[in-house]
This record gives sequence, C-alpha cells and structure tokens, in this order.
Amino acid sequence: MAENHGINISGSGQLNADAVAAGPHARAVSYGNSRELRELREQIQQLRAELRRAVDDGELDDGELADGAVREADELVAAAEEDAPDRGRISRLLAGISSSAGHVGELATAVTNVEGAVSAFFG
Repeated sequence: MAENHGINISGSGQLNADAVAAGPHARAVSYGNSRELRELREQIQQLRAELRRAVDDGELDDGELADGAVREADELVAAAEEDAPDRGRISRLLAGISSSAGHVGELATAVTNVEGAVSAFFG
C-alpha cells in the first residue's frame, strides 16, 4: 500500500473546511468559522460606532469614563482583528465597556450582540 501524505478527493467529493493541512508534521488550526469571525468583528465595529455616537451625543457625560470606554472599544476592535483572537482579552475589554457604558440603552443592546457573537465564535 502506497503512503498518502496529501488530501485526495475524487469523483463528486467535496471538502468544506476552515483549515486543512497535509503532509508530514502538517498542522491546521481553526478558530471558529470564518462567518462567525466576520459576525464577531461586525458586532464589535457596531458597538464601537454606538459608543462613539453616545459620547458625541452626550449620553456618556463623564469625560474620563467615556474616554476609557472608547479606548477599550478601539482595543476590542484590534483584539478581534488578530489572526487568533483571544477570548479572555475580548471578554475583559467587553466587560469594561459594559460596566462603563452599559446603562445606555443602545450600548447595552450592542454589548449583548457582541456577547452573542463571542459565544458563537468561541463556542
């Protein structure tokens, strides 16, 4: 029997995967589905936009608190854009934003949406 160090699909075979590796010492790592990652990033972008709108509209009137929440939102966007997003870091930043700005209705909804996307992505 010949050795097969690759991936062979024949006939009407089909392969759907986020990560595929073949050959000696090959390694494939997948951090969730690409659709779920896209959704997570979109929800985080929306949260940051809502937060900035709330600051601009004066809904978050404590300057230091608002600045900290915006800074955390920027860090949250950066954390989600990493090749392998860190759930712990994302959760900590999200918790900080929630405690700083979660009393504003639209922001509470946006935080909840991000929490759902985090759960869907990380499982």
